[in-house]
Amino acid sequence: MKSGSLGIGSGVIWQPDGLIITNAHVATSNRATVELADGRVFDALRTQFDPQQDLAALKIVATDLNAATIGNSEALRVGELVLAVGNPFADSGAVTTGIIYANNPRAVMADLRLYPGNSGGPLADCQGQVVGINTMIANGLAVAVPSKTVKRFLQVNSRLQLGVTLQPVLLDRRRLGLLVLSILPDSVAATAGVQIGDVLIGVSGRLFTSINDLSKYLYHSKGSVPLQLLRGGRQFVIYVGVPSEKNCCGGNMIRVMVVATSPVVRAGLSAVVATNPRLTVVGSASDLDVLASEVGQLQPDVVLVDLSGNLQKSVWEKLLAIQEQQYPLGMIVIVEELDNIDLETALRSGIRGILPSTSTESEIVAAVEAIAFGLLVLHPDAVELLSIREKVVTNPVQSLTPREIEVLGMLGSGLGNKAIAKRLHISEHTVKFHLSSIFQKLSVSSRTEAVAVGVRLGLIML
Repeated sequence: MKSGSLGIGSGVIWQPDGLIITNAHVATSNRATVELADGRVFDALRTQFDPQQDLAALKIVATDLNAATIGNSEALRVGELVLAVGNPFADSGAVTTGIIYANNPRAVMADLRLYPGNSGGPLADCQGQVVGINTMIANGLAVAVPSKTVKRFLQVNSRLQLGVTLQPVLLDRRRLGLLVLSILPDSVAATAGVQIGDVLIGVSGRLFTSINDLSKYLYHSKGSVPLQLLRGGRQFVIYVGVPSEKNCCGGNMIRVMVVATSPVVRAGLSAVVATNPRLTVVGSASDLDVLASEVGQLQPDVVLVDLSGNLQKSVWEKLLAIQEQQYPLGMIVIVEELDNIDLETALRSGIRGILPSTSTESEIVAAVEAIAFGLLVLHPDAVELLSIREKVVTNPVQSLTPREIEVLGMLGSGLGNKAIAKRLHISEHTVKFHLSSIFQKLSVSSRTEAVAVGVRLGLIML
């Protein structure tokens, strides 16, 4: 694979839907060119990036790929036979063998030869299961990122990013330092003034004793964070402001999961999502049962579900059950014919967006972004089908007070009574009073109906 002018190396097909794992120092730019073993060439989009662990995830538009079998890196024993596969010096598919020299949660070390081009390739056990991602040579030994670390990297896309490549160094018997080897341009570390050669020693007065302490301390910190470092024999404190990818509404990546029975449709929807640089496909599923089993692990912000030809009544029950068993998801369903579904039942099942299969790429992308920001998205034809015209009073815009319109807008954003009360600095009892008045004036009996009326009348802007 090739990324930018310097990134050349190998990768591992981690999932059949086109997810590829490689090193961060290989995937140096947001886009890369990937050539598979069968000669096919794809443009890839970098979806996750962590230079601290030297890991990157890429996505290509392909389905039914021969994915690697992932092994348990923790089960490796010293002396066990392992193989490294890669493309050293452009020699495709070269294999070297050796034995495990040391194994710990931070790195797998093997006594085998690696060369430029092996980076990002698999370290496999004697059964062919991938137990690590080759990353570097240290003291003549191959060093690989353990497969369990890769799984955590994919499961939790909320690591706080400094934008540095680090190497652990022992300062004394008790203290651990992290030597800064490289810094990404325009990164948080570069902006704060961190320099190559600095040794990071702690965060907010807590010194490092483990290589994972930096990520752990930053994860639980907010705003401006004091970072302690050594430079030229002297200790300094630099304040860094570290954003979190958890907040998709703060300008970071929106995590999307695609569900469709047809692999062609899954690939097509994934390609549509990939057209927007703020969206990333974190996984796909062939049906709702697979979605239920994987959504907790992948933790998407938005789930895009194609229901073409699958509109049994049980569908809405399954979607509601998934919401209740996991956490409130921003779900968008795509259907062939809007008039073939019970829209009120769909909305009650927790669906936040309903689109026809004729929707354009830009409409789908816009809907995903809107759902991620907590909005409700209904196609204009869907609003008409809610049969609510007769429920609307003669002049509801004049009937609602400014405060009631404000509360109605918050309903459309998916906020509950407690959240509305906190936002408006009023009691929950007052919120209930406003809701009762809104329901009466709009002649509706539920929050869903109130939001639908508000959308149709322009009281809620999506």
